[in-house]
Amino acid sequence: MPAICNLLTGNLALHTLDLTANDIDNSNNALISLAEAVGKSALRRLSLSSNPISLASLAAFIDSVPANGTALERLDLSSLSLPVHDDDETTQHQAALAANAIADLITDPQRCRSLVSLTLDGNNFGSRGVRTIASALVGNKICDDEAASGSSSVPLAEVQRDPFFQTVFLAKLRRPNTSLLYLGLSGNVERGWLSMDPNKEIERLVNIKRRYASIPLQDIEAIVSFFHHRTRRQRLQAKETIDNEAPIEVTRHLASLDVTMDEWQADFKEAFEVGSGLNSTNWQIVLLRQLDRNRDDGKECRSAALAVLAAARTLGCRARRQSGSWITEASGSSTASTSAGFPRFLDLPPELRLHILRQLDENASLSARQFNHVISFACEPSTIGYGSDEYSWSRVLDKRVDSVDDEGSSSDATLPARRWSWIECFALRAPPRDWVADLLDSDRSSYGEDYRGVSFLGAPLNAFLESTQTHRAEPK
Repeated sequence: MPAICNLLTGNLALHTLDLTANDIDNSNNALISLAEAVGKSALRRLSLSSNPISLASLAAFIDSVPANGTALERLDLSSLSLPVHDDDETTQHQAALAANAIADLITDPQRCRSLVSLTLDGNNFGSRGVRTIASALVGNKICDDEAASGSSSVPLAEVQRDPFFQTVFLAKLRRPNTSLLYLGLSGNVERGWLSMDPNKEIERLVNIKRRYASIPLQDIEAIVSFFHHRTRRQRLQAKETIDNEAPIEVTRHLASLDVTMDEWQADFKEAFEVGSGLNSTNWQIVLLRQLDRNRDDGKECRSAALAVLAAARTLGCRARRQSGSWITEASGSSTASTSAGFPRFLDLPPELRLHILRQLDENASLSARQFNHVISFACEPSTIGYGSDEYSWSRVLDKRVDSVDDEGSSSDATLPARRWSWIECFALRAPPRDWVADLLDSDRSSYGEDYRGVSFLGAPLNAFLESTQTHRAEPK
């Protein structure tokens, strides 16, 4: 594993690393080093499937994905563990830790900034683990009617709309994942092809509600926040907890509930997932709808970004205010009316100029951050031609400066744009790479179409979209 990590670190050329069925070093430290090395590379596809990686080691690997994210588009983590029995408490605990780690990853838009395919088939997560991951994908955005429409049990849907479950669900804002187009969760539930009895699920949920009926709803937000941090601490430092730091809302009720802290945490985790509207009968339908929504929103986002770029490139990078004498001299010509009108746009307050450009995004598909990235990119002369074979950006890398030409950068632009930073772009959004080769290596058949949506337009536009993080929609 050290040799592989050394190969990856700083490697901006390697596109795919397939380690399927290689009996790799499955220790936590080795997998942590691998995750960190991937974050320092431009790797697009990584497969660790069919390796003897435990669920605990999987959690360590996922938790070690850098906070700035990676360039990975496809991550295959299927069939990692040997078959186990569902009644093994240790295995269930490890499965919960791994599922929570994956849930935290896909709810963080920065850490999974480029990820479009995550394959987790055959990992023995169990029904609880699958629901944890699926609920993380849809976040708090699932609609009641959407959940009910996918459920074959009206009583179950009514239980899920109970104030207790809804309060736990809404206590912590969880935005949906907007980048994934494929999430493989097959073969994670024993005899998963059999329909579960809704009455058994209803009975379990009713028991959870009764167990915590004495807790006032106004205390739940603090309790949910504490258990969220406790779960993450358990994964990162298994032997250390923060029970002695529990808020008064937790300590006040712990003795009277007759449950351990771990049991309470597990019950509230399930209550959150139940409140999302997911259950054993509808989670697949809801998951597929979210993935389809991601695909549609991504198309709209890319289209809006290109529309804004076309206008902002002219107004912010190429346009210059004409002198008054030029307009006077040209007043007798046929072009006077058109040329004289343009400086009036530049006389508008900066906020109005940006507001006018914002109207090009007719469906409000771009987040404020994405819009600002597009404007900064458009106003920076050194971005012209970026991604093409002819582009020479060695000066940007060699000198470690934020723009190639300081005199012609966004400080003189006609739009109030934040100066484009190549260093920030490479660190947080898209590492430097051979974009033409990257486009040739991309897997266009995985999802029935090219998931980047603009391959036919060439590498420069792919470079623009990823450098501005407009290749997929962002949570709003």
